[in-house]
Amino acid sequence: ELSTFFSYIKASNSVGDIPVEIYDIRQEMSDVRTLPALITLQKEDLNGTTHYIIRTAGNPPFEVGLTSAVSILEIIRRLRDHDIFEICTWLLNSGISFKTLILGPRSARRYPVAALPHGGLGFRPPGYTGDVNDYHAYLAFRNRLLSGFVGRAALMAGGLVARLAYGGNVSYDSVFYGPSDNVFDTGASFNVDRESTRAYWDDCLTDNDKDVICGVYRVATSAYN
Repeated sequence: ELSTFFSYIKASNSVGDIPVEIYDIRQEMSDVRTLPALITLQKEDLNGTTHYIIRTAGNPPFEVGLTSAVSILEIIRRLRDHDIFEICTWLLNSGISFKTLILGPRSARRYPVAALPHGGLGFRPPGYTGDVNDYHAYLAFRNRLLSGFVGRAALMAGGLVARLAYGGNVSYDSVFYGPSDNVFDTGASFNVDRESTRAYWDDCLTDNDKDVICGVYRVATSAYN
């Protein structure tokens, strides 16, 4: 029972303290200890952060990268076919951040090229209060930004940003097609730490992209900064 399982977790100092009978990760023949036949999983250190790379059968246009081991377990537990598009659909529906990675040249550029000047939706004078016109201007600006590769990157960002992108009519298909044609010019490089030449690439968001999507204005205060 779950109550028994959580009681053991609360009282345990390590995984080994939990009885094998109630914890499938410790069971040699459990589903989570044996990967489905249609996928392979590789652990990579990219730009100093551990990623889990999912590869599926066939010839998909990309591989899926996650930083959450918990999400990997959920994929193994929950999904039936483990097709790359089924995996992406589940991640998008769940609002979980992930990457669609393709191999490319190693680069020092670890952040995407900014498509817009910094400042979110602009600057306002002290005491300014937004109105309905500001909101409609935000929607127009946000949706225009999301119409390009930023839209697919926003869907894959997960959380609030992904929900706002979905509200901006960004299609899941933009994710399924894989990284944009200009990804090596505008995207970000995720270099494999232990190698000198190999890197993965994907479309990503700048901080300013996130500010625009989330409707951030900068309002001046009386304090100098």
